[in-house]
Amino acid sequence: MSVHIESQEIINLSHLAKLQLAPAEELSLAKDLAQILSYVAKLQSVAVAGVSLSPTVRLLSALRPDEAQPSTIPLSELLPEMRLVDDLLQTPNVFASHESADTDHN
Repeated sequence: MSVHIESQEIINLSHLAKLQLAPAEELSLAKDLAQILSYVAKLQSVAVAGVSLSPTVRLLSALRPDEAQPSTIPLSELLPEMRLVDDLLQTPNVFASHESADTDHN
């Protein structure tokens, strides 16, 4: 089964996808898309009545359980621009000017 794609359809698709295509690219895309759609049409014509699905396989995770562990690296090394205040991380003011951002931690 052969599928024909009009050039206007390619132009519409490229507009929807926000693509800027050269005329040669439009022709190439039309040919590729026609081949893809022809293949899909072939797949749709396959008779699958009476075909049973293959049994599902239960996958086991090879990952270890997620367990919280204390860090061996001090917080001051991980986040040198931040301070710990009352068990909360205090960050520099991101909206301050560059001069005050270096000294202000509010």
